[in-house]
Amino acid sequence: MRHDLIEKMLRRVRKELDYIHSGMMVTRRKGEGIDFAELVPYLPGMNARNIYWNSLAKGGLLQSKAFFEEREVEVCITLFLEGSLRFGEPVEKFDKLLECAAWIAYSAQRSGNLCSGYTFWKDSSLTMPPSKNPASVERFIMRSGDIDPLYTALDMAKALKELEKFLRRRSLLFVAGDFLQIPDLSRLASLHAVVAVIIRDRYEASPEALGESLLIDPVSGEEAELLFDTETAAAYGRKYREHDAKLHALLRRNRIPFIYLYTDEKVASKHF
Repeated sequence: MRHDLIEKMLRRVRKELDYIHSGMMVTRRKGEGIDFAELVPYLPGMNARNIYWNSLAKGGLLQSKAFFEEREVEVCITLFLEGSLRFGEPVEKFDKLLECAAWIAYSAQRSGNLCSGYTFWKDSSLTMPPSKNPASVERFIMRSGDIDPLYTALDMAKALKELEKFLRRRSLLFVAGDFLQIPDLSRLASLHAVVAVIIRDRYEASPEALGESLLIDPVSGEEAELLFDTETAAAYGRKYREHDAKLHALLRRNRIPFIYLYTDEKVASKHF
């Protein structure tokens, strides 16, 4: 049943991207790539290694070979899984995270770029090697969807160290999670172009009173019976805003752009 739902989501994402990308095509620019474009007059300052010497041998003008610019970028999508993702409506944050990852990965490949993926949970990880094959994205999302992060906490420091070792070349790195645990992304931001995607549910930002309730911590599994009244909800809201203020300060200090994606929003409405 879980695989059926993920397959349905992947088909929907591909269909939405088909619509968005219809009529679009990748264009190439002349630059310092490897595919020959044309001969142009040689001017001072041009790379002497590209001079077309045969033009001189034939008594012509000194010419230089122009090449199509190499514009391929490696895009990496990294998922941080913890128990707190098993919350939300109309879908859980975990499901919205998988949809977001599929959207970014498929989009990268359709733009002609390599895409790699990493998923971290507890003290474990799984990887998607750099590829332009959409089947690799499907396998990665399926395998990530098989993980149940409920009642688990992520060793964030270990995950970030592993991620730094995995990334061999400068990449456009999307890091995605609910970031209720604030990560130190300073080192990665100095090596890569990092974008943070923060997955949240509306209720977390604006909780309402529930009355007498049994609350279960999705990370630790601890249970507590309490009166979640208006005052308690307001106090939770203040803590939430304080947490995000610290998160925003860290991201801005490291010049990391960030975007919020809520469980009731369409991924297509965002600009990644």
